[in-house]
Amino acid sequence: MVESDSVAYVEDLKDYGFRGPSSTESPEVAVVDQNRGFLLPCDWLEVDLWPIATADGRRFGVTVAWLRGEAPTTLAAPPGWIPGGMDERVPADEFEKKYEFVEARDNVETYRHRDTGKVVYVGRYKGVPQRGSELFAELQGFQDGLIGTGREQALMACYERAEQLVEDTADSQEVWPHMLHGIASRLLNRWDKAEQAFRKATELNPDFIDAWLELTWSLASLGRLEEAEACARRALKIQPQGPAALGNLASVLLERGHADQVFPLISQALEIGPADSINQRILEQVCKARPAERPWYRRLWGNWAWRDTARRD
Repeated sequence: MVESDSVAYVEDLKDYGFRGPSSTESPEVAVVDQNRGFLLPCDWLEVDLWPIATADGRRFGVTVAWLRGEAPTTLAAPPGWIPGGMDERVPADEFEKKYEFVEARDNVETYRHRDTGKVVYVGRYKGVPQRGSELFAELQGFQDGLIGTGREQALMACYERAEQLVEDTADSQEVWPHMLHGIASRLLNRWDKAEQAFRKATELNPDFIDAWLELTWSLASLGRLEEAEACARRALKIQPQGPAALGNLASVLLERGHADQVFPLISQALEIGPADSINQRILEQVCKARPAERPWYRRLWGNWAWRDTARRD
């Protein structure tokens, strides 16, 4: 599984109530790479190399995970699995140099080795783009503040790649090229371009909540708050119990001056996802907007530690 896919999968599991790696409690989801060990913090599993022997007597060391405090006993592997039979591990920044993209179908990407012609298949999690996965990972790095040196120039290069991806897939119904173009536009504060890209994504897939959340943000940043509220309500209709959808609507209502309508929404969002720091920030803004009732909020939410985070994407 591609690393960015596994992280996206964990993020989606958090929307269903699982505790993710950012939780103050022990997370309920573990992600292990056979070469690097844990990709996300985990305190309830052990991971190490385990010696096994094949039918012809050859011995291999394979990566095994087991519950901490218990001794591993039997090894479980998929039928037909051969120790050491996997292809070489190719670093993400070298993959596109060695392999050319062929097609994407039913969440499976097909690539061909540029030198040998060997065809390889990569299964992708449906929550991340079918094409442009490396571009997605780079944009995520900008979004998370992981890229600082030469940021503007590198981000512009990503923007141009996203534009090219949209052009290359113009005859398809793929949503993610437009999402990537929109995210790159947003990171460059090109809100008009972002709005156009995310709106196109909602047209291609009217039930894609991420597109509605992004469109809400773009419209709000352009000062088109009435349209932003309509988009936020559409997202909430798609995912009524989604902390992100509830928080986005609360944020727009707060900007529109309807602070009295925000507290029920944001309290519901934090009840569903109490560790959501962005929604915590929105509640803090509500407290500032309604100073007369702030002591009551403090009594109810006095244990929260507010963090200065950006608006939800």
